[in-house]
Amino acid sequence: MVFLNWWTVGLTMVALLMVASGAVGLGKAGGLRYRAARVGVRTVSIPVAGLGALLGLLLLLTWASGCETTSAPIYSPSGRAAVRIYDIDGGATDGDTGVEIRWARGFRQANVFSGPWKSVEPADVRWVGDSELRIAYRALTGYEYYCRSTPTVKVVCTPK
Repeated sequence: MVFLNWWTVGLTMVALLMVASGAVGLGKAGGLRYRAARVGVRTVSIPVAGLGALLGLLLLLTWASGCETTSAPIYSPSGRAAVRIYDIDGGATDGDTGVEIRWARGFRQANVFSGPWKSVEPADVRWVGDSELRIAYRALTGYEYYCRSTPTVKVVCTPK
């Protein structure tokens, strides 16, 4: 099962493509015959490479911030689907907990639960066969909870 955040992978590829295209443009600009063409290519290439580097730096800082922790995958009995718990620590503003299910070798995913920080622990998630998932969550007053099923897995959320 592949547990990749495809959105981050896509943004990283865009950042690398921007830096590479800017570098290639700067390299090719020196060989252009007309001065106006050299200036035009350099005028476009420098901001493209700079924005790509800035996007890559922002992705690195976001990834290295350490505010998000994940549990080990909890596999269904057949191993075709898996659940992972995400805890996002918001510091003084509390945080969020989400439960995500993945199937189709990790290429399809859906958020099936969200609530306040640390409202679900790995021991609270239990598979009942391959088509039903039970989540017991710590209920707090004043918070909203989100629970939904997927087309292939029925999700039942109950307060503990």
